[in-house]
Amino acid sequence: MIVSRKGFYFNVPPGDRQLWAIGMVVVQWSALENLLTGVANGILANDENARKIYEETRVTKLRLDMLHTHVDQRVVDPARERLIGIIGRAKEMQAERDKIVHGAWTAPFEDEPEHASAFSFGGARRPFEWKLTFGRLVEIARKIDKLQADLLQIIMSFKPKDEPGGFAMRSALQQTLHEQYRLG
Repeated sequence: MIVSRKGFYFNVPPGDRQLWAIGMVVVQWSALENLLTGVANGILANDENARKIYEETRVTKLRLDMLHTHVDQRVVDPARERLIGIIGRAKEMQAERDKIVHGAWTAPFEDEPEHASAFSFGGARRPFEWKLTFGRLVEIARKIDKLQADLLQIIMSFKPKDEPGGFAMRSALQQTLHEQYRLG
């Protein structure tokens, strides 16, 4: 038995390196979701009803769809185009993240002992989706990290508007970070 697995009833198929990389995917995705929520709060700051609906929606795909709609309706170009691009990339990454997080992990095949696989019981077919090696998992985590960096670049490029009630993503993000993490 591997020391890190001591105390668990089940010895799950992914190896320790893969489990670390899976954790990186999960943590990077969580940070991205929080950042997107900050953007949504900024866009919906003056619409309490829409903001409440967004906050009460738990399914990420629905949240991304809602954010896309609100960005399209409330944000002007070039920001609209750039944010919609980010949302599209987030939707693509969500599919990969969901395979990792929600897929059923199988034990490695005898002829490929270094690989474990994730697949969906509803759609499993040979080959069972794709092999999630340590390198592939780290690559996905890095793509999510890059997506966050690109989103922050967009947000921080905007100057706050002077008029009261004006939409400024930078101010909204700073306020969100201040409220959530007590930053000054």
